Amino acid sequence: MLTIQDLHSRSYEIRDRLDEIFTEIEVDGYFVLTYERATEIVNLLMEAKHLSNRIGYHSILTSGPCSGPH
Repeated sequence: MLTIQDLHSRSYEIRDRLDEIFTEIEVDGYFVLTYERATEIVNLLMEAKHLSNRIGYHSILTSGPCSGPH
């Protein structure tokens, strides 16, 4: 099971990779995109959305008061 730190670390890795991709594909102010690059971008964005949901869910679980005896 991944820890919240693992989730945050992976989200930073995705952000850095997307920054690299957009730097690589920019040519003279235009973006030159191949199918492979577009697929990678979509996959990274989908993974980022999934991580965001998991981080948000964790935040909800840890920010509320406990509702029962432990």
